[in-house]
Amino acid sequence: IIEFSFVVVDASNMQVLYKEQHYVKPERTPLTTFCTDVTGITWDMLESAGSLKDAISSLDQYITTEIEGKGLSFCFVTHGGWILRIQIPREARDKNIELPGYLAFCRMFDLKQEIQRWQVHHPEVNLRTTSLKDLCETFQLTDEVTDGDTIGLNACLTTVKVIRYLTNFRHPDVFVHPIDTNADLQQFKKEESRVIHLAGLPFEVTQGELEAWFSSNGLRPTTMWMIQPADHAKPSISGFVLFYAHDDAMRALALNGRCLGDRPIEVCPSSERVIEAAGNMLVPFPLQSKSRSLRPGDWNCTNCNFHNFASRRNCFKCNAESPNPASASTPTFRPNNSGGSGGNGGGGMNHMSSAPGTPMGVNPAYGSGRPHQPIAFRPGDWYCPNSSCGFQNFASRASCFRCHTP
Repeated sequence: IIEFSFVVVDASNMQVLYKEQHYVKPERTPLTTFCTDVTGITWDMLESAGSLKDAISSLDQYITTEIEGKGLSFCFVTHGGWILRIQIPREARDKNIELPGYLAFCRMFDLKQEIQRWQVHHPEVNLRTTSLKDLCETFQLTDEVTDGDTIGLNACLTTVKVIRYLTNFRHPDVFVHPIDTNADLQQFKKEESRVIHLAGLPFEVTQGELEAWFSSNGLRPTTMWMIQPADHAKPSISGFVLFYAHDDAMRALALNGRCLGDRPIEVCPSSERVIEAAGNMLVPFPLQSKSRSLRPGDWNCTNCNFHNFASRRNCFKCNAESPNPASASTPTFRPNNSGGSGGNGGGGMNHMSSAPGTPMGVNPAYGSGRPHQPIAFRPGDWYCPNSSCGFQNFASRASCFRCHTP
């Protein structure tokens, strides 16, 4: 997160009461050219910026004094749940920041979900995407671009315009029932549930990979189910995991935002009642990927037959040594290459209160940092064949991270 912005809106009349913006100086990740192109934020703007902890403290001070201190209620509104439900908790954990309770377990509306509810009442409206730009074009709204305001604040203000448009229809199920993650957690504890829900899983994740992911974090699930995907074009899937004891399921919740491969996974409380309701939609995770092939340098573990990437010296699942450890050594790095296959991302986050009170918006935006040292080349890594790119990609990637060339 390199920008943290929020807008406060009165839910009774949808008028903006307050707005605030903070740049956040990156601590561990570099500011990429791509990030600068998307956000317009340069290192000069970040060099003297405060920390994420400073930005969160400023938000907390406003909420404590101007909302809770005046006996008002509030609820977040986000354009996509990622930034609030995964990115902020994960980054706060990595940076040892203690989040206020309302951020750690929030009440929120996801604008994208509310759009889907609104569309049920308006099937005649054809939405290409739920991006703010497309929503503004479809609803004939002016995309908010105010001189002097940053891209984060402008995204917040544009989101407010979309919320005003949707709420003017006064549908009984649009912006009425917020997601309450704190209530879900309390019910999870009350039931002593042993079930968690996983979202954002790679489309071809296998049972062995999931077992290895939990095992590497000291957990051993008893049963795992995948929600059978109806649309194979979707890039991710979700599922449920049952543990032997409630304490194990509680520990598993701390994995929220941790990566499986290069994908951050959302881990949420669930229950056996949800599994029963899902019924025939649930199937076991596959034992082996149907279409995934070994890349140069990849190896199958002789002990458990797990597929390991070339860079691993030990099996990810059982920790057995590679039969050919020399292949995992680090060869010479190709000069004039621009880095590895990692990347920075981000998004906007907006808040709003439900009921007459004080809503608000937060737009923590985008990834961060300065140019970094080249990443060592490992067996199976490959350079993009696109002559105008030449990006170094990790062995696990099927297409170039930068230009998407296969």
